[in-house]
Amino acid sequence: MEVPFDGQPEYTDVLVVGAGPSGLMCALALARYGVDTMIVERREYGQIYGNADVIQPGTIELWESLGLREGLMREGTPILAYASWSVDEDTGGLERQPQGPNVSLRDTRYPYEIALPIENIEGLLRDDAAKYRLQVEQPWIPTDLVILPEEVGKPSAHTVRVTLERPADSKWTQRKRTIFAKYVVGCDGARSWVREKVGIKLERRERDDQAVNWGVLTFTPETDFPDTMVKAVISTPDRGMIFWIPRPDGKARLYVPLSSKVDTRTTSRTAFLDAISNVVDHVFRPYTLKIKDCDWISTYKVIQAVASTFSAKNRVFIAGDAGHTHSAKTGQGANAAMKDSFNLAWKLAFVIRGWAKPTLLVTYEAERKKYASDLIAIDRDIATAISHGRNNARFYKKIWEERNRFITGVGVCYHSPLTPVEKPSPLAPRLTPGERLPPAAVLRLSDWRPRNTHDLLKADCTFKLILFPGEMRYSVTMVDSFVSTLFKELRSWTAPEREVLKLFAIFSDLKLWSHWTDAPESVRDPMSVYVDDSMVPDVADMELATTGVYSLYDISPEGCAVLVRPDAHISLVTPINVLGAQEIARFLVRL
Repeated sequence: MEVPFDGQPEYTDVLVVGAGPSGLMCALALARYGVDTMIVERREYGQIYGNADVIQPGTIELWESLGLREGLMREGTPILAYASWSVDEDTGGLERQPQGPNVSLRDTRYPYEIALPIENIEGLLRDDAAKYRLQVEQPWIPTDLVILPEEVGKPSAHTVRVTLERPADSKWTQRKRTIFAKYVVGCDGARSWVREKVGIKLERRERDDQAVNWGVLTFTPETDFPDTMVKAVISTPDRGMIFWIPRPDGKARLYVPLSSKVDTRTTSRTAFLDAISNVVDHVFRPYTLKIKDCDWISTYKVIQAVASTFSAKNRVFIAGDAGHTHSAKTGQGANAAMKDSFNLAWKLAFVIRGWAKPTLLVTYEAERKKYASDLIAIDRDIATAISHGRNNARFYKKIWEERNRFITGVGVCYHSPLTPVEKPSPLAPRLTPGERLPPAAVLRLSDWRPRNTHDLLKADCTFKLILFPGEMRYSVTMVDSFVSTLFKELRSWTAPEREVLKLFAIFSDLKLWSHWTDAPESVRDPMSVYVDDSMVPDVADMELATTGVYSLYDISPEGCAVLVRPDAHISLVTPINVLGAQEIARFLVRL
């Protein structure tokens, strides 16, 4: 029976389908950027789904750029240490292996993961979205989606028609509505309705022998096991690997491999809990572990898959689990999803606001599908490590350490037209185009406030141009000529260049012998002038200071200009001269 339509058609720039972390991040970013956005969700209010529980360092950096990191720290549990356990061959009991840092990287600002429930992640994003008058509209179930062929070639046209209906048992008065959107983003999970509706296929990547049933539960532990406050990986020769993740409020999450005899389609909650308890009782000897107050329990079978494409006619896009599925063993689910949608959001904003051509959107698939394929390859290696029997913990740790930069999200490198030169420049050999700008300590000269280069990279939908001119007194003419040429060349850019391109200068001077008013006129702003110095009060204490940014980036004596994208990834490194200014201008005008 057809549900009667009530009300007039509605129009929006972007319709986001699905209000998990991916959908909320996409909608929030767009709303912040002034894009007319709607987000709908089929779930009822308060209904939770998904098993995301760990935020990686690279995603923490993203949340910091949005001004939301404090919420993560307030509601989550930082995980700084990693414990490895195996079964002693003689006693049959657990034996602790040497501990280590959970994140062993030097180029991350936040060397830890943060564990917190999915409802907290979503709640923080929803609360911030409300500040921009964006509310999740639910429950609405999409029932039809049509890309209007006659409108596809018109950039400003509302090309996609979506029909929404209330659930059959819903008591809402309005039962059906039609939305016309310029773009639709499907963030509706592994069983994505949007993906299926536009005919995008999932290409499975795992072998049959890698498909493992996993039980996962969140509970309050009553135990004498000593490593409840760190990430623990427990390796057994006969029961596989068990993963322990600490959670807020003294809770924990366990990932437990289940016997292939457990039928994930028909087994009851009680039977699942019994199956997991049996494994726990066997593995945790000589310690005892009682599962109390089980808040959530589920099971899943790992399916490694990547969508054949991430878009349909450059008008409908998919993100997160709709585009790629994998195991939870590297804690990538919500992290990959939010990075997908943020990558897409700033590009949609640029196109919708007329600052870039629609072809910019093609770079979303070029960058994030490659990332998804790399993630699946690591996931496959993890699955192989888990199958190594008694040595699986050693193999798992080896993979974790070797791929830590990728897994944590700080070493992802994009190759697309947004990275026209992929090799590092001799002007800054330690800066890799396509990677995010590494964090480094700097000092704001106007108030001597210690800052980080990442503090300059706020998620405000702007490109940042950071100049490293060397000493202030020798660079006045060079910098002013460079900036003058740059903005002269940008006159043909459709974007308001002074709003969409933010300029910063980091000089090599010491704070005691310089003042921000001495900076070249073109960059002379109290909020934009920085020096490669610290607040260490005495020369004798200099070893306590963070390595200077010029040294960390290996900036050449000639200096350089670094163009950073709205998502903190490096696009270009050029000399500070006329040719460098022209190169940057050509890049931006061609967006």
